[in-house]
Amino acid sequence: MFVSLVKQYEDVLYRTASRLLNNDEDLADAMQDAFISAYEKLHTLKNDEYFNTWICKILIYK
Repeated sequence: MFVSLVKQYEDVLYRTASRLLNNDEDLADAMQDAFISAYEKLHTLKNDEYFNTWICKILIYK
């Protein structure tokens, strides 16, 4: 299930990260960190409908 969510939201996170970071390596690291954190904290997501917002916040505030 999580792998399908990663594939579904990879482009969204990429666009979000590219607005915040200039370096491709930093962008890739930020995305990887966001996905790892999201996987570790998936149990805290209260409503599946908000996964997009939730993971974008993880990316931004990480």
